[in-house]
Amino acid sequence: PCAPADREGWRRFGELVRGGATIADMTVARLDGQGRRRILRVSARPHFDESGALLGYRGLARDATEHYAQERRFAAALDSIEEGVA
Repeated sequence: PCAPADREGWRRFGELVRGGATIADMTVARLDGQGRRRILRVSARPHFDESGALLGYRGLARDATEHYAQERRFAAALDSIEEGVA
């Protein structure tokens, strides 16, 4: 299931797939089997038959949850610095 906060991301994903578009490094969220929110980075290319009909997609989806968690921790650390570093 998609994460409640990311229905818009999956709607956009569906539009791209229905249109036969290339998906390039798109970020979407979904819930895993334990109900935890996972962030996925998806890239895929459509494949068509000789008549131009969409056969399907070939690509990669990777779990980027920890990457985004690290970015948030880094941003929070920078925000907590009272004075800039010269």
